[in-house]
Amino acid sequence: MKIVVIQHEKDFQGEQRVYFIEVIARCWREAGHEVVFINGLQKNIEADLAIMHVNLSVVPDEYVRYAMQFPVTLNLSVTDIRKRTISQYLVEPNDDYDGDVIVKTDKNCGGIPEAKIYNQALPKRRSVMRFARKVVRKTRNAGIKLNLINTDSRRYVKTEYRESFSVFEHKDQVPEYIWNDEDWIVEQFLPEIEDSRFVIRNAYFLGDKMICFKTVGSDPIVKEDKHLRSKKIKMPKKIIHLRNKFGLDYGKIDFVMNNEEPVLLDIGKTIGGGDFGRDTAIILAEGIHSYLVTENEVCS
Repeated sequence: MKIVVIQHEKDFQGEQRVYFIEVIARCWREAGHEVVFINGLQKNIEADLAIMHVNLSVVPDEYVRYAMQFPVTLNLSVTDIRKRTISQYLVEPNDDYDGDVIVKTDKNCGGIPEAKIYNQALPKRRSVMRFARKVVRKTRNAGIKLNLINTDSRRYVKTEYRESFSVFEHKDQVPEYIWNDEDWIVEQFLPEIEDSRFVIRNAYFLGDKMICFKTVGSDPIVKEDKHLRSKKIKMPKKIIHLRNKFGLDYGKIDFVMNNEEPVLLDIGKTIGGGDFGRDTAIILAEGIHSYLVTENEVCS
């Protein structure tokens, strides 16, 4: 079987140990499959299966049309993963919501992929409030004080992914320009707290294979990190429902549980980590077979 991974023409060329799909591709090759990474809309490419792997929050229409030529294309329906598109808990200035809020970039990964591919400016902040005040968390699970680091008020361009988040104890504290700038969104801040620590859950999918992890950290914005311990957990049925709703054939969903309900944080269709998760890759790699029709299954 031949598998083609479709990347943007201005993305990393071929395989550069950048993406998790490269780890999975090595598993496929070990199983005897041919895997080819292509950049841009290359002509005369044939394959049994293609994977849309364009690292942009909104996939350009020309890539969608190009991907339709293959017998099977994974993630063909996942063309817009901006926070405004996927969020369950957006907050607007006139909403009645009275709790903590979090400010995020609308584009995935802080808009860094768009900056790289389209040479766009990264979202800017004025009167930066990231980690700028002592916030008293009002949660149902625990009363926790977060001592946030003060920063100066200069205007600057974000250079690190984690700088795309700010937590405020009320929407009225969000700077006015944030509400008027389409680069940013405001959501209800609904953390999952366990023993006075913050939790994130990460669900990975490929076809009929799936695996879910839970990571606990001291920072309210928990990210997967090799220095933090993650453990395998049961996949919630409601996350599988969300996966099906968005048509995510391959990718990752980040979420937390709040009042026993999953809160969607992020959808990833071009997972990073070219040297990450060999054991997880082995499990997911088998999911490719759920998209293939063997000769024995074809009737005349």
